[in-house]
Amino acid sequence: MFLASGRALLPVASQLRYVISTASPPSREDDLPNTPRIAALLQAPPRVVNIGLPEFAAELTTAGIAVLQLDWAPPVIADPRIRALLAKLSS
Repeated sequence: MFLASGRALLPVASQLRYVISTASPPSREDDLPNTPRIAALLQAPPRVVNIGLPEFAAELTTAGIAVLQLDWAPPVIADPRIRALLAKLSS
């Protein structure tokens, strides 16, 4: 199959094989752990945002890890049928 421009329209698999075969191998500079931002992140102590059970945040705080506890709850569901189904799941 050809486009109006006369270029061949290859199937997706053929296009992907072409892209893979013409791509140059990654260089040492492309190695993520060696980038300065990633290296700095891995050397810094962990910082955590906990969106869930406060017990998770308490355990991390006990271990000396900085934690920001977000008070979040799922949105209220207005549809009574869905609320009834969720109530069955939780019982």
